[in-house]
Amino acid sequence: YFKKSSNNFIQGNYIGSAIDGMNLSGTSANGIQIEDSCSFITIGGSASGEMNLISGGNQGVIINGGNSFSHLIEN
Repeated sequence: YFKKSSNNFIQGNYIGSAIDGMNLSGTSANGIQIEDSCSFITIGGSASGEMNLISGGNQGVIINGGNSFSHLIEN
């Protein structure tokens, strides 16, 4: 969850799954949530080790609110 934040990287994570990537972690929460006044958030990447596994939960990636801009979502 990010709010009023900038210049962050979310890379190389297992979100909503167990570390093996095969089983769910049991959470029902959203995966990544970006709210008001966030900028320059990078989720994932194209290089080895930068990709995220986002699974289970309600929604994978949510971007809400005013003044949120310049996000990069890759995988």
